[in-house]
Amino acid sequence: MKSPARFGLVLSTAALLVAACGPQSTPVSGADLIDHTAGLVVPGSVHLTPGADRSRSAQLVHTAQQLYTFWHTGDSSYLDRALSPDFRDNTLPSGRPQGPAGPRAASAGFRVAVPDLTCELADLYLTDDTLTAAWCSAVTSPAA
Repeated sequence: MKSPARFGLVLSTAALLVAACGPQSTPVSGADLIDHTAGLVVPGSVHLTPGADRSRSAQLVHTAQQLYTFWHTGDSSYLDRALSPDFRDNTLPSGRPQGPAGPRAASAGFRVAVPDLTCELADLYLTDDTLTAAWCSAVTSPAA
């Protein structure tokens, strides 16, 4: 099993590759769409496709902030606000429950192994109603 820190790095790399392979138009900054409410993870940058619906984009940015704040804190109330009860993960590892229970189980497992797990949301890329995130996780406790 990959360590949580490496897991974040792998997802970050995959997210950047997906973003690099997307449409070749120059992204527009969405920095003004970031929710700076205390406690929420703040993305380092937000990139939108030109002409994107800014209201819908603001909703997606906020949803991403809720989701990655869940990964940063382990607080399930953020996950509840980010995911629909009908959420379906099409890439589940064997034995992981479907729906929001899946990320809850993953987070709980990570936090047993790495209690001080943190998550940084480096970049968000929004295309229509799809978001791609580059994020990193970090730990300060020594490996067991």
